[in-house]
Amino acid sequence: MNSPFTITFRVRGYEVDERGSVHHAVFVNWFQEAAFQASAALGFGVAEYAALGTAWVVRELDVEFIADAQSGDEVVIETWVSDVRRVRSHRDCVARRVRDGALVARLRIDWVYVDRTTGMPKRVPAEISARVMPFREPAMPAFAAPEIVGAARFEMTRRVQAFEIDEMRIVNHPNY
Repeated sequence: MNSPFTITFRVRGYEVDERGSVHHAVFVNWFQEAAFQASAALGFGVAEYAALGTAWVVRELDVEFIADAQSGDEVVIETWVSDVRRVRSHRDCVARRVRDGALVARLRIDWVYVDRTTGMPKRVPAEISARVMPFREPAMPAFAAPEIVGAARFEMTRRVQAFEIDEMRIVNHPNY
């Protein structure tokens, strides 16, 4: 088993909202960066996935915001893989304020491994599965929405804009 990957971010002034707290989208960006860095630390960075012609795409993201972080605070993100399946994997993250150790947020991401040319799911190679062997239990249970009698369903369709695509040709999920 491998150990969790940790990375620390200092809250910059432009990352806070009008209340002086880190905006939720910033946490999602930090969690995504932690996932990229953790993968690269195991030998699977942007260049390696490009050579394989593959990428990881977010299928579902569950996040719980528990406390605030303010400008100047340091926030440590700890991330690990909790499972690897045929074409999918869950990565979990927790964020804590360094000054008091308070849990600020936690997240569970369901990633799908895809072929970059076709966009279709592809089996996770054995060498990747072997290096990212699950470390421990999920940071949070899988989200199950409660049934609400008479609740209306909300859907929205939106066209992806060129500026929303990152260097791996993937839509950066905090945009949505």
